[in-house]
Amino acid sequence: MTISKLRRKFGLNSDHGGIMTRFLNEEKNWFEHLNNTKKFILENATEKDGGICLIIGSGWCLDVPFEEVSKKFTKIILADIIHPRQIEHKIKKNPILSC
Repeated sequence: MTISKLRRKFGLNSDHGGIMTRFLNEEKNWFEHLNNTKKFILENATEKDGGICLIIGSGWCLDVPFEEVSKKFTKIILADIIHPRQIEHKIKKNPILSC
């Protein structure tokens, strides 16, 4: 089964679209959650010696503090069942990122 068929079968295309729609409609309500997640990532990143950072469930990367994390690690791997095309494009443009 192809990735496209899996996306349709499990509703992943609409799920990612739904997440972004909810974020755009409720941004002020998500602000605290996103900041808490970014803070958690950064606090744990400071305890590491660099190297590779694996972020599981990265999706839209709304809560990924790329600038700060990229200063700490030589490579950032984003892992999710699928990534939105916008994120795939961002990954291709940045040599430190992969998925």
